[in-house]
Amino acid sequence: APPPAPNATRVPGDARLTVGQPATATRVISVGAYTTTNAWIDIDNNPQTRPTTIGERADFSSAGPTRDGRTGVDISAPGNVVASAFSQDTPTLNGDRSLLLPGGLHNYQQGTSMSSPHVAGIVALMLQADRTLTPERVLDVFRRTSRTDANTGTLPNTLFGFGKVDALAAMQAVVMPVADQGGALAVGLSLDAPAPNPAARQTSVAFTLPVTGPARMAVYDVLGREVAVLMDGVQEAGPHRATLATGALSAGTYVIRLQAGGSAVSRPLAVVR
Repeated sequence: APPPAPNATRVPGDARLTVGQPATATRVISVGAYTTTNAWIDIDNNPQTRPTTIGERADFSSAGPTRDGRTGVDISAPGNVVASAFSQDTPTLNGDRSLLLPGGLHNYQQGTSMSSPHVAGIVALMLQADRTLTPERVLDVFRRTSRTDANTGTLPNTLFGFGKVDALAAMQAVVMPVADQGGALAVGLSLDAPAPNPAARQTSVAFTLPVTGPARMAVYDVLGREVAVLMDGVQEAGPHRATLATGALSAGTYVIRLQAGGSAVSRPLAVVR
């Protein structure tokens, strides 16, 4: 080994400021990783475990802040012990058999290269619902919808960013913007929560129109596709009730949206089977 440099000194360090390029770019969504699985059965039917705790931040996940004071991590997603498919050109049985899953077509991996695709897929769905979304608006959705728990601590922070990503809540925020609700309430337009909710065969929803005029109530899936129309035409001012037969809808989450007088209000609906 070469001799130490003359007058060399040791500078104490810490685990901060480990997020690097390109994650530090101002319009890039930087994704951290946490653990969702720590035990599995391998291809030889042997139980395997990894000494990690479910819900905790992965020890390889970089931390902020950035040099200009941003959190460095924007959002967190599953990235430690994640089952991933092999490429068809990969010799699947040449790897560590303890990481191979039964069938030999998938194995467990780890890294922010596993958590980032989770968020990329969610953003792709968000863009299908609203192609006008910008990185800033996407981050605002994540800020409003991310999950917090005992592991994340107070958010935002330099380890989990805005928190753990919630795909369903993010999609619902895109399909029924918060701005709709405020504008509607200001003019007296109201839409009650549907009942029953969840609904198996039928649900009904009460609403109030502030003035007589055109009104439209429709049902949308989480991708923003219209799947049913409950009402579309001139309605009298005052209280009303509409009924939706849910038998033709697949199980899942939907949004009932009422538009009238230039404003709109929405309510979520769960359909079960």
